[in-house]
Amino acid sequence: MPSDDSNVVRPNEFQRPTPNGPEFGDGQGGGGPHDMNGDRLTRIEGRLIAIELEQRAHMRWAMLLAIGLASVFAGGFGVIMLRIDRTEDKLSRIESSVSELPGKIAGNLSQINQTLFQAITASKQQSPQVILLPAPEPPALAPK
Repeated sequence: MPSDDSNVVRPNEFQRPTPNGPEFGDGQGGGGPHDMNGDRLTRIEGRLIAIELEQRAHMRWAMLLAIGLASVFAGGFGVIMLRIDRTEDKLSRIESSVSELPGKIAGNLSQINQTLFQAITASKQQSPQVILLPAPEPPALAPK
């Protein structure tokens, strides 16, 4: 009976191969990845660091842009709220003026009515009768 050891993973089976093996192109025609020498590795690390710095710079710009847009939005919202508040104040003043109008109109109408009544009653009063008397004649002088 064959053993079932084919499914068992051995501890060293999945370790990375050493750089001198045929997987890394040791010059014996292995056809694997090229040897990662120090210069190439340094260039790759330098490029990764540059990419990381660019990414951080882009993130800074994006954050500054987001903060700027948020502050512009907040400022605009504040200005709009201030304008709305002022408009509400004007509307409340107009509303109070409009609500006072009927009372003012009634007062003015009653003053006009009273003035007209006084004018009408004054014209209906009988004017005093003036009797004109002829001026008395001077006494006649006796003849001498």
